[in-house]
Amino acid sequence: MDNKLRIDYLSNHIDYKVVQHKDMYHFNTDTCLLGEFINIKKNDTVLDVGTNNGALLVYIIKKGGIATGIEINAKALEICKLTLKENNINATLIDGDFTSYNFKSKFDCIVSNPPYFTFKDKQTNKNENKNIARHENSLTIESLCKALKQNLKENGVIYLIYKANRINELEKELNNNSLYINELQYVYSKVKPNPKSVLVKASFNNNGKIMQDNKYI
Repeated sequence: MDNKLRIDYLSNHIDYKVVQHKDMYHFNTDTCLLGEFINIKKNDTVLDVGTNNGALLVYIIKKGGIATGIEINAKALEICKLTLKENNINATLIDGDFTSYNFKSKFDCIVSNPPYFTFKDKQTNKNENKNIARHENSLTIESLCKALKQNLKENGVIYLIYKANRINELEKELNNNSLYINELQYVYSKVKPNPKSVLVKASFNNNGKIMQDNKYI
């Protein structure tokens, strides 16, 4: 194996392996929180948007989903292939742009840990591979929500993790595309008063009620 590659394990699952490259984006707590938050039925068709090294695909397949991963960064997709091989699992992988790709059919579930830092944020990284994963260079909140609407089945469900202080922006763009938040789970650090991120479940179902909970890490 390339000396810049290593195998890591997903939180609480010592048998869930992820291949990671030293110079590319690594999965983090957000990835694991979203992976646990996803609730799918066996044989649901599930799309992972921005699949990167395939960490969320492992969760999806282990939960019984039929997984497809789309990734705009071809280098990341090569790492994803190694992750699938290490876990002896299969998924359809697409080298493409979620906002313009023409899928053959819609999905029961769409999952994403999208880039949620804006161009104004100071966290811009000199590493372009990490920039693609973290900043809205190629996937803005507006284009994400529009594509979610286009590719989700009528009774489908969406699972996202997003920056907590941008939840109003996310809700607005979801609503603009006839999508509605059904469940929120704010993620707090035990040492900080404000939530860092928020887990979101959304769908076309607008029942006017939002289940809300908090999680502490």
